[in-house]
Amino acid sequence: MLLDSSCFDAVLDLEAEDERVLRYLKGETIALEAVETDRLAEGWVLVCVDGHGLGWGKYGNGSLKNKYYPAGDGSEGAENTTKDDTYVRTGGSRDF
Repeated sequence: MLLDSSCFDAVLDLEAEDERVLRYLKGETIALEAVETDRLAEGWVLVCVDGHGLGWGKYGNGSLKNKYYPAGDGSEGAENTTKDDTYVRTGGSRDF
C-alpha cells in the first residue's frame, strides 16, 4: 500500500537524517517543532520520510504519539492489539 502524502491534509514530512525518524520507528513519542505544529490540527497525522509515507501518529499538545508498534517481546502496544494483529506481528498460525 502506498501512502501518498498529497492525498492527506495532515502530514509530517521528516528528512531521512532527522533523528526523530529512528525514534518514531522505535515506537517513541516525538516532539514537534513550532513550524511543524502550526500547520497541523490535533488528530491523526501521516508520517513521511523524504516524501514517502511511513506510518501514522496521533498529534496533540506539541508531540506525536507513534501508532506503529515494532515487533518485540509482544508487550509493546498489547493493550491496543487485536488477535489478528498478534498473528501478523508474530508470524503465528491460527485455526480456520
